Amino acid sequence: MVIPSINSQSELPAHGGDLDRAITQYGGQMTDWLDLSTGISPWPYPPPDVEATLWQHLPQAPNTLCQAAARYYGCEELYVVVSPGSQLAIRLLPTLLPKPTTVAIPLIGYQEHGYAWQRAGHQTLHYQGLAELNALVGNKQVEHAVVINPNNPTTEYYPTVALSDLARRLSGVMLVDEAFADMATASMVEYLDTNENLIILRSPGKFFGLAGARVGFLLSRNQLADQLKTLLMPWSLSAPACHVVESALRDSDWQAMQKQRIQQASQKMVQLLSVVVKRRQPDLELRPQALFCSLFGSKESLHELHQGLAERKIWTRLNTPQEPVSWLRIGLPGSAQSRFEAALDSVIKQ
Repeated sequence: MVIPSINSQSELPAHGGDLDRAITQYGGQMTDWLDLSTGISPWPYPPPDVEATLWQHLPQAPNTLCQAAARYYGCEELYVVVSPGSQLAIRLLPTLLPKPTTVAIPLIGYQEHGYAWQRAGHQTLHYQGLAELNALVGNKQVEHAVVINPNNPTTEYYPTVALSDLARRLSGVMLVDEAFADMATASMVEYLDTNENLIILRSPGKFFGLAGARVGFLLSRNQLADQLKTLLMPWSLSAPACHVVESALRDSDWQAMQKQRIQQASQKMVQLLSVVVKRRQPDLELRPQALFCSLFGSKESLHELHQGLAERKIWTRLNTPQEPVSWLRIGLPGSAQSRFEAALDSVIKQ
């Protein structure tokens, strides 16, 4: 099933973390709000001390950061391109293709992908699920494909071997956004040596809780990776930010602790929301992912839950009216677990 684009070039994609809108609609100050709308870990990596010279001098080439990223993600160092956030790579990559093309985009997913390809003049064909993506590729309806694995917010996860087969059948590139893959059991990185048209995006913003560092990674041996390097301005990366991210990538003990507490918190979230579905909104489907849970189903039930939490100054990510499916994404509350539980209980009983 091919569905027309849900965003025009003039419409800016919606995102979580928009507390300004929450305050406009429901009042309060920034400090009053618990933001669960982003899927960013509530436990950020504790930044090490930053030497004053990192602030004083112009940044050097991020060689040691590339080494740390290659080791953490499990690829050759020469495949690593460091970007000021993976968002910049998402916007720039479609502009590097020599002519307008066709690209497969998830119908539901991070909306910046579709927006970037449309903005660059490409035709986007949307798919739901691996079967529809297979059909688009098999019928040669698209030259390129974007896959979000695991998907945000649907939580869908496609087997990497199936994606590798799809990539080989594409005439263009397969861009795989693995922003939430740190907790996954497999990554497309293992196919970089055999798939030259494979481009992978990784981000320390979610699992490491370092979204504010604005450091992202593109992993590929495709020529587009080299072209992206030439577009990045001198000193485009913050030296202190690179220092912190490099430390995080090398800290295996902290990573093990982070995985354990995310798993425990995710299990607790599933238990809580399962009660909500059972008691109050049986028309909803709960879909868990390590760093967030998504609820799909009745527009009215989802809006009621979103509004009830917002009235208690807890912000969640509700789908935009332009999207064809209704969903609500809720991140992990971290140290605010008790507050979230109390608010959720109050919403259920009202």
